[in-house]
Amino acid sequence: MADRQLIEPVKIQFAGIDAAEHRMDALLLGKSLSGIARVYNSVGHLHFHGQLRTSEHTDIRVQAGPPKPGTIWYLIYLMVVHGKMAVYPELLFEAAGFVVPAFVKAIIAKKTGQGGEMDKALDIIRHQSDQYHELASAMQAAGVERERRAEQREDRLLGLVEMLATQNRGPLADLAAPVGRTVAEVRQLPHGIDPIVVDAPTAESLRSPEEVTVGETQRFRGTITALDTKTGAFKFEEADSGRELRGKITDPALTTPQNVYSHALDTKVALALVAKPTLRADGGIHKLFVSDATN
Repeated sequence: MADRQLIEPVKIQFAGIDAAEHRMDALLLGKSLSGIARVYNSVGHLHFHGQLRTSEHTDIRVQAGPPKPGTIWYLIYLMVVHGKMAVYPELLFEAAGFVVPAFVKAIIAKKTGQGGEMDKALDIIRHQSDQYHELASAMQAAGVERERRAEQREDRLLGLVEMLATQNRGPLADLAAPVGRTVAEVRQLPHGIDPIVVDAPTAESLRSPEEVTVGETQRFRGTITALDTKTGAFKFEEADSGRELRGKITDPALTTPQNVYSHALDTKVALALVAKPTLRADGGIHKLFVSDATN
């Protein structure tokens, strides 16, 4: 018999830059899909076995389906080898469609310091835990150790997210590999929950070997002192503090002739940049990712 599908397929979209022309760097595509597979495998194993995966051997598999014509979309299937999970109640499978993607969203938010996004994901997990609160006793009656009640406690839930984020540091970096290089975003579109979007600042945080988090979008006024119109890399002197900041302009307007950024560099006119910063552990700005600008 065929392997069992555990959740609704998760749509993976690679968007922007090369993907706008329906192509992208093949090595980075493969690296990203590998990272996505390892993250979903890790979270799926936790959901169905009640513990973190400690080896590469598991009965949870992640498969990729073909993209739609004219797009760079893939479908990610979370599967179980047939016959391995007969002792698990059907309720556990029903909850997986919400809990597994929500955990993926939570660990990305945890790694990147985006507390608001993590809270949204945890709310979904808490709701499912409440909805299936009788699952623990059912599991115990079946003789399967799952400690579902303990996982419902807030400290246990936060601890699981922390451990998953640590365990998946490498896969999360691989997931984000194409962003800013061959695509602008990697979007996961699970059934029933909000999209999980890895944009340029999120990717920077996921790939960084040091602790780098993503801040809130804000305005920075000053002058551009250096600019690479091909890569978007730039240097910026802030008007109030005089400090030099660096980053990347992700605004598509940069590629147009006589754009506001090139004009500002040539004329030394001050700009108000709309940017999302990445932040170092001490709270200092690591990089700016600029989405818009006005004079």
